[in-house]
Amino acid sequence: MYPWGKLERLIRRLNRLPQSAYRIAVAEDDEAAEAALARADKSTGATSARRRPTLEEWSPEVEYIAGAVDRLGELIATVIATTPGAKKPPRIRPLLRPQTALERVQTRQTWQQHHDLVAEVEAAQERWIATRQHK
Repeated sequence: MYPWGKLERLIRRLNRLPQSAYRIAVAEDDEAAEAALARADKSTGATSARRRPTLEEWSPEVEYIAGAVDRLGELIATVIATTPGAKKPPRIRPLLRPQTALERVQTRQTWQQHHDLVAEVEAAQERWIATRQHK
């Protein structure tokens, strides 16, 4: 049996973000990595998909680092574009940021408006075709 102080230290160490002791242990576990690859291959057929970080992983420090990485990508693309005889610079995508519920709702509403507009245009096209066929 452990004293309460030791339990408190273990819990604090376990929940430290952005890299908790648990996450580090899982990241260093070869068997867990093999199992994750097997699950990813079965479900999607790919393992290199970009994923958004969670809000728990995000912090002001991570935001600043992501901003610096994004600016560095822009700088690299600019240098490539200004090099004599260079081809079109590569498109360097910015790092993904966490997505909030508000952003998810706004995205869904935007797509719904898009689908509504597409349906309206298709209906108008069908009406136009129908009037042309009767003439």
